[in-house]
Amino acid sequence: MTNSGLAPADNWEKALEVLIPETERVSKLLGLADGQLHMQYIMEDGEPWIIEMMRRNIGNNWMTMLTDSTGVNWPEWVIRAEAGMDCRAIPRPRLADGFYGYHMMMSDRNGVFKGIEIAPEFEEYIYQFTQWEEPGYVIEDYLSAKLGNLAFHFKTEEEKVRYMPRINEYVKVICE
Repeated sequence: MTNSGLAPADNWEKALEVLIPETERVSKLLGLADGQLHMQYIMEDGEPWIIEMMRRNIGNNWMTMLTDSTGVNWPEWVIRAEAGMDCRAIPRPRLADGFYGYHMMMSDRNGVFKGIEIAPEFEEYIYQFTQWEEPGYVIEDYLSAKLGNLAFHFKTEEEKVRYMPRINEYVKVICE
């Protein structure tokens, strides 16, 4: 089961050409002036298509990875905005030095959680690992049960292409 993300996204410059004006249009229509507006999109035939937009922080540790990749403490600025504080001094994000990602560890079936196996060749890319459940935990709804999270960093496009499509082969949830 995969619930992973990576920044920067493929073709992100092209996506921004469409997504920023569309975000501004939606914000204006809804009268949104502060807070976070999270968006998910897919690229099809070189064009971004918005599939979801929401006014909330997503719960998959995305903000940690985004902070690490851009150098901006996004949780602090979201809280400042939500508290009505001045946000005019928000720092300009830097371009990421490679690719920063997260991977939620989920089982591919219900059963008894036995542990997490990480391939030795993938370990060097992980800089944060959090396991929320202990072996013996009974997974009753594998489609929503998140057992842990890891954050990783690829320095090159080659590393990204090698690991991302098969991340579940390198990070395995063992379940009986």
